[in-house]
Amino acid sequence: MTVYLEALSELAAEELLAFEQENRTYFASVIPDRGDAFFDQDNFMNNLQSLLTETIEGKCQMYTVKTEHNAIAGRINLVNIQTDQAGLKTAELGYRIGEAHKGKGFATAAISLALSEASRHKISRVEAMTAVDNIGSQVVLLKNGFHETGIRHASLLFEGNALDGIIYEKVLPPMAK
Repeated sequence: MTVYLEALSELAAEELLAFEQENRTYFASVIPDRGDAFFDQDNFMNNLQSLLTETIEGKCQMYTVKTEHNAIAGRINLVNIQTDQAGLKTAELGYRIGEAHKGKGFATAAISLALSEASRHKISRVEAMTAVDNIGSQVVLLKNGFHETGIRHASLLFEGNALDGIIYEKVLPPMAK
């Protein structure tokens, strides 16, 4: 299996929207649905433009997860990139893998690649959060060297319920010069 990341761009907009539409029901079964407006072509393009602007501004790094056949298997993002007073950069990791690719190693591989991208962007610590019952995501994070740092109570809203989230983090070694 070959997995690679491709920086989010307008070039993949139609393919990405099709991927999101195809996986909408699946994603809505595990994370909050984005609502009908998200899937409207014009709104989707406006949202994409906003994300590309945030990327240029250094606030995030967004990628599509691609297969060896150049098909979109998922999305992975480093968001809320911030620099503290000591000059250390942190980011939050988020990802979604389409239903046809779940359980096949795509998430594990994509996270590994995203961590390399984080290092390349001089990010020193990455945080991720999963719902307490999302064992699959917890396993994938642990496989990539994350460790649990705590619980954030009632931090995730899903189907009208406030769920607890488990916080994970990984401190990245500085890149060799």
